[in-house]
Amino acid sequence: MSLNGDMTNHKKSSSLKQRMLEIRDRYSILGDKPQDLSFPEIQARVQDFLIDQEDQKNAFAFGEGIAVGNASEKDAQFDPVKEFEADPNKLDELIMYVEFDMEIREHELLKEAGSFESSYNTLLFGAAMKLARKEDISDDLREFLVNHLISPLKKWEKRGGRPKITKLDEKFRYFAIEFARKHGLSATRHDEKRDRDSACDVVSAAALALYHSGMTEFGTGYGFDNLKKIWMKYSKR
Repeated sequence: MSLNGDMTNHKKSSSLKQRMLEIRDRYSILGDKPQDLSFPEIQARVQDFLIDQEDQKNAFAFGEGIAVGNASEKDAQFDPVKEFEADPNKLDELIMYVEFDMEIREHELLKEAGSFESSYNTLLFGAAMKLARKEDISDDLREFLVNHLISPLKKWEKRGGRPKITKLDEKFRYFAIEFARKHGLSATRHDEKRDRDSACDVVSAAALALYHSGMTEFGTGYGFDNLKKIWMKYSKR
C-alpha cells in the first residue's frame, strides 16, 4: 500500500475514533460528563439523549417476540459490522444499539456467538468501541477476541432472528436517569423535597418538554414517581 493510502486510512481511523468519543459524551451513559452545567443545560442534553434513544427503539423493535431457536432464516437480524459497511452514516445509531447490547447482554452474546453471526459481530463491534475508548474489558470478552484473532469463526448455525428483549422502555428510562446523574445530579430525592433538581426530575422535565413540542410518545411513563421506581429497580442490579 502507498504512503498516501496509509495516511488516508489513518485519517479515517482517527476520525472514526473521534466520532465514537463525541457520541459517548452526548448519547451514552459511559464516560465523564460536564459537571458545571445548569439545570436547563442538563435538561437540553437529556432531551437530545431521549430523542436519540427513541430513534433506537425502531432498531430494537424487530427483536421483540423473536426467541432463539424459534425463528426462520428470513427474520431480521441486526449486524452492526455489515450495517456499518453498507452505510457508515449509521454509526451514531449503531454505537447506541451495540452499547445497549454490551451493557445488558454481553454474557448472552458470548453464548450466542457460535450460533448467530449477528451476535458474533456485535461482540467485535462492541470490543472495538471499548478499545477505542481505552475501557476495561471482561476476561470472557478478552478470550473471545484472542480466539477471533487466532482463528476467526466463519460458519454459524443456520438460525435467524434475535433473542427476545423485554422491558425495553424501562431500561431506556433507566439509562436516561443514569445519563442525567452523570452530570453531577443525585439520582433521586425525597418525594416531599421542594428543590426538584435530581436526575429523575430532569428526565421528567425533559420528557414533558418533548411532549409539549408534539412528541406524544413522551406523554406517559416519565412522572417522577415512576422514574424513581425504575431507578431503584435497575440500580440494584
